[in-house]
Amino acid sequence: MNRHLAILSTAILFIALSHSALGGNGGSGYSRYGIGDIQFYAGGRSAGMGGTAIALLSSASLNRINPAGQTKLLYTHFTGTFSYEGFRTTDGSQSAYLSSGNFGGAFLALPLSLDNGLTFTAGFNPYSSVNYKVQREQTIKSENYTELYSGQGGLSTAVAGLSLAPIDSLNLGLRLNYLFGQIRSEADVTFSSTDFTSTKYQRTVNANGFDVTLGFIYTGLARLTGLKSLDGLNVGAILSTATSLNATQENINAVSSGQDTLAGRDGKIHIPVSRGIGISWLLGGKYLVAGDYFHQQWRDLEYFDVHLPQIRNSTRVSLGLEIQPSRERGASYWDKVAYRFGTYYLSSYYQIGTQSINEIGITSGLGLPVGGDTELDLALEYGRRGTTDQHLLQDNIFRLSITLNVVEKWFVRTEEE
Repeated sequence: MNRHLAILSTAILFIALSHSALGGNGGSGYSRYGIGDIQFYAGGRSAGMGGTAIALLSSASLNRINPAGQTKLLYTHFTGTFSYEGFRTTDGSQSAYLSSGNFGGAFLALPLSLDNGLTFTAGFNPYSSVNYKVQREQTIKSENYTELYSGQGGLSTAVAGLSLAPIDSLNLGLRLNYLFGQIRSEADVTFSSTDFTSTKYQRTVNANGFDVTLGFIYTGLARLTGLKSLDGLNVGAILSTATSLNATQENINAVSSGQDTLAGRDGKIHIPVSRGIGISWLLGGKYLVAGDYFHQQWRDLEYFDVHLPQIRNSTRVSLGLEIQPSRERGASYWDKVAYRFGTYYLSSYYQIGTQSINEIGITSGLGLPVGGDTELDLALEYGRRGTTDQHLLQDNIFRLSITLNVVEKWFVRTEEE
């Protein structure tokens, strides 16, 4: 198979899938709270391993969570992701299926010094997603009317960072994150009778600001302790600083006779500190197991100087397994495929009244060779979130991610040179 033809064909398929799915019709009703559903995508490899990534170090794949995870890269890497998300939502009596597809971010990693593990990374990731539509039929004074609440948008993150291995076994990373985006929400009240005036309220919030992510991965526990049984064991940690995003809010009140632009305001959206720890362990040179613990202090979220009552602290615990591909020259194609499995538990940042909204899920994935060192990572995820108690919603969540990981030997000297 011609390597460049395979890469081109896969890229065309990837772009076609992205554009065909952009017309999705919705997401979870819980995304109306806070700044929306927090997105957690650590990369194509990690997506199949329950999202574990904090202690993953590889010469073949990017780590979107820990900026220290790029020190072993030998060549230039570029990744782009298409993601699909579907919600089977029920309140106990009625149910609906809502879905959306999006471009899930892109990253570039460029090794600058192999001896020192110095690598430059840049790219962008989704940070939060707002995508909901809630409709209710009501009656007032024998007149029927419809309430429709909807929202779209969210925050994204553009990043630039460096990784470095200053001494053997210690890998460090620093990343600057620029958060930006727009959240739009509408409340539409429509009466069936012309005796009442229908009205629509629109609110648009734009926000932007910076924070910093620090990370490390340590690979020398076997040497440090003198225990050979710890060969292949890595430990890692990350910390993202808190930040206050500059925000502006514009309100529009529209009725049948026209619309009024209400007084807007400037303010801050305070994004709290987050931190995580993780381990990964390569057993027998074949089986990689990993585990992560990630926590964000969302109770400190301030939205235009208001602490939102529906928001609490969030914790994510995940476990993953990768059966690594064969590196033998004569191995079959399927022996060169990486097989991945994982599970996770998310104590989300939603708390509606006294009811905590939690999520549990399982994942699986494949790392498929495309040509040369280029790989196509497929990951499937099923999760269940929420409850129908107290008239709330339960989401059955289906996620698919397709990540193209292109590897090119930029700036590598040939023998003729």
